[in-house]
Order: sequence, then C-alpha cells, then structure tokens
Amino acid sequence: MDKQIANRIIIAGTYLQRINDEYERKVKGWLKMTKVGRAFEEEKQEAVREAEKEEAKRIAKSLLDVLSLELIAEKTGLDIEEVEKLKRAEDNLY
Repeated sequence: MDKQIANRIIIAGTYLQRINDEYERKVKGWLKMTKVGRAFEEEKQEAVREAEKEEAKRIAKSLLDVLSLELIAEKTGLDIEEVEKLKRAEDNLY
C-alpha cells in the first residue's frame, strides 16, 4: 500500500474516533437527562411560568383603576376570574 494512502487512512480513522468520542459524550449527557434531568427541567419551567404569572398579576393590579377588567385580562393573559379576584382584593384594602 502506498505510504500516502496509509497516512490518509490513519488520519481518517483518528478523525472518526474523535467524532465517535464526541458523540458518545453527547449521548451520555442525554441519558443523564432522563428522570432527574427532566424533573429538574420541569421544575425550572414551572418556576418561570409562576414568575410570569406573578408579573402579570403585578401589572394587572397597576391597571385596575385605569382599564376595564376585560381589557386587563386580555392584555395580561390572566383569566377574567383572576382579574376580578385581584379587583375584589384591591377594593377590600380601601
């Protein structure tokens, strides 16, 4: 076999092994994301949703004396019942 061809085969094999090693690391990472990883990710997503809802409530409270309850619900994404609840709580403060 020609020495140049042999060198190319060696280089190609080394390159393929490197790709396989990187892929193996990725697969191991994906496998770690099974139950524990997914549970953590779900908890993180739930925390983000809760923070977004709290921010929407804060915005809604600031708009109670300016906009209709229906418009506040539409613009904040809160249910009309939630906005009405915020309004009742606001009214009970005064």
